[in-house]
Amino acid sequence: MVRFLQFAAGLAGLAIALRAGAVVVAAEPLPAEQVAFFEQKVRPILVQHCYECHSGQAKQVKGGFLLDSPGGLAKGGDSGEPAIRPGKPDESLLIRAVRHAEAGLEMPPAKPKLAESAIADLATWIKLGAPDPRGETAVEVKRADKTWWSLQPLRVALPPNAEGMPAAWSANPIDRYVLAALQEKKLTPNPPADRRVLIRRLSYDLTGLPPTAEEVESFLNDRSPRAYDQLVDRLLESPHYGERWGRHWLDVVRFGESNGFERNFLIENAWPFRDYVIRSLNTDKPFDQFIVEHLAGDVVGPDQPEVEVGVAFLTLGPYDDVGNQDAVAAANIRAATTDDMVAATGSAFLGLTINCARCHHHKFDPVPTEDYYRIKAALDGVSHAARPLATKEMRSNHQTAVRPLNEEKKRLTEEREQIETAVLARGEEANPAPTPRPATSAYRTEETFAPQGARFVRLTMLAHSNNAKSAVDARLDEFEVWTPGAEARNVALAANGGRAVGSTGRQSKDFVEAYGVELVNDGKYGARWFVGNPAVLTIELANLETIDRVVFSHDRTAMTDAPVPGLGPALVEYEIHLSNDGEQWTKVADSFDRQPFNPPIARERRLRQFTEPAEREKTQELNRQLAAIEARLRKIPPLPVVWAGKFIQPQQPTTVFRGGDPTKPGDEVHPASLSVLDQVCPPYELALDAPEGERRLALARWIASDDNPLTARVLANRIWQYHFGTGIVDTPSDFGFLGGRPSHPELLDWLARS
Repeated sequence: MVRFLQFAAGLAGLAIALRAGAVVVAAEPLPAEQVAFFEQKVRPILVQHCYECHSGQAKQVKGGFLLDSPGGLAKGGDSGEPAIRPGKPDESLLIRAVRHAEAGLEMPPAKPKLAESAIADLATWIKLGAPDPRGETAVEVKRADKTWWSLQPLRVALPPNAEGMPAAWSANPIDRYVLAALQEKKLTPNPPADRRVLIRRLSYDLTGLPPTAEEVESFLNDRSPRAYDQLVDRLLESPHYGERWGRHWLDVVRFGESNGFERNFLIENAWPFRDYVIRSLNTDKPFDQFIVEHLAGDVVGPDQPEVEVGVAFLTLGPYDDVGNQDAVAAANIRAATTDDMVAATGSAFLGLTINCARCHHHKFDPVPTEDYYRIKAALDGVSHAARPLATKEMRSNHQTAVRPLNEEKKRLTEEREQIETAVLARGEEANPAPTPRPATSAYRTEETFAPQGARFVRLTMLAHSNNAKSAVDARLDEFEVWTPGAEARNVALAANGGRAVGSTGRQSKDFVEAYGVELVNDGKYGARWFVGNPAVLTIELANLETIDRVVFSHDRTAMTDAPVPGLGPALVEYEIHLSNDGEQWTKVADSFDRQPFNPPIARERRLRQFTEPAEREKTQELNRQLAAIEARLRKIPPLPVVWAGKFIQPQQPTTVFRGGDPTKPGDEVHPASLSVLDQVCPPYELALDAPEGERRLALARWIASDDNPLTARVLANRIWQYHFGTGIVDTPSDFGFLGGRPSHPELLDWLARS
């Protein structure tokens, strides 16, 4: 398999030479927007509805009328009338035919009339002057089959030595292709670039940085016959080489450090994959190994973080982490998540839009729907997550440090649980009276008390709907403090001089007040305070006021008596205190005589009510010891955690989703290779219940196989794409990026087909 760096270096100059020949023969280029309109709107209509009868690939060209080249459109058919009159769609034969404006001229024949939108696009194109980027030589356009050239085995056919070939052009086989193309166009090579130009071109291309003045001067004065080769080697060995070229590969694999979708949270531990790519380029890692590590690094390199991190490739793409309680929606979200992995794998390594076959057979490539699900079967056990990546020694050392602390933590926890079990049993025997008041409500909870004067109101939050032991991360959308009487006022309002004080649990860098405590007394419902630690809210009133009730809510817009799923936890256990000076406090209400919101809340209440002083003291001592152990555990450096995905054995065989709908499973599909390459590249097929890691490894090795014709061709095209237009070579010696290194036959085959 081709060495990635060597291959990249070899193609650096090749792209420019090919471009030079193309520029000479190209006509005046059309505006980009006109080319886009033709390719996106016009050509698909012609291919789908017209080429069957009016192109060079038709079994019998009807009426001598060809639509697969600009010349055919201008010439027209046997009638002698041009198919189009640029700028005049109403007078154009093509438009009259597709509009069914004349009897006997309806096109396409014996088929439904084209959609009005398609006809309008054709008319717009002609009105624009019929811009046509196609060459005069018609190109066969049809749905590919297994005979398509890129699906054939790689082969090399070197052109013969050109007559009068300069000696410098025979140093590398690639030069023979370039020179032959130049001579065919009656072009001659440019003269050699001078050394000052050459070192700048090399430096910018290989490292993205200009050479220093000292480096330029050194190269200009170096008269060694190997000066150029040594310059190339030095630049290839620079760490900036991997940084420069790694960014291109990161684009290919859709590297991003947020998950997209509605939350778009930052993934702060994806960077090790970026460094892995740079390191792989700088160490000249073989590309086949690079591929295998991308798909199965955890399988081939367990306990080797520098290898295992490669599999992060699978989970670099966007995904919906919000979740959905609806089973159908959840299934569609999961299908979209795996689809991203299939699409990235197909495009990065094979140059195929395999994902187009998710709902139906591919429209252009010979990829049936079943093939999409064969590849999906290899990735069905992958999920987005971070996990520790460490060596065996690192794991062992970490375990040695935490094991005794965890064992002591377990012992203390069990001792505390024994006390709590005894307390709960005693409370059960006491059979306490039921609580009379209803549980707290997400919509509106009110506490009333005898009117009294206060300047400060404190809400101490003890538990929320998801945590019976803490209210940290609870949500409040409004907290109101009311005066008594017919003309009651909410004196907690900021508009009335009230000031809210409390810790906020979530921060927003873009909008500081997005989750802040000031939301609880702004008089608006919907936006919520995210309660921090400590879970205490204090309202300072503008003046000493006589008050007799407070009202608070989690979601005042919900009109329901239960916390609303998806809006976060609601406050369910609390105490309310009043004060005149902020120093001396009096409790005026609590939630303890309300019905417990859920069983965990009922349990905590019973512990609070029936724990005896000696038991409370012992429990507090155990809690102190547990807190000390937790503090010691936090001081132990954790294992490095990387966004490298998690892998779980699929519980069910992969099935075809009819129409791409995961709620309509069809036939079971084995993890297997694409059938279109079965005759070229040795196929594989695994059992329906094959181990998860074995599935990904088999796919990786099939893609990286020397017999797979697509992988090398796609790599060549990508490198050509990145070099195209960089202007780095002028002479055959400038192809010295190869530095005497052997050219790969796949590169030669690709060049011949270009």
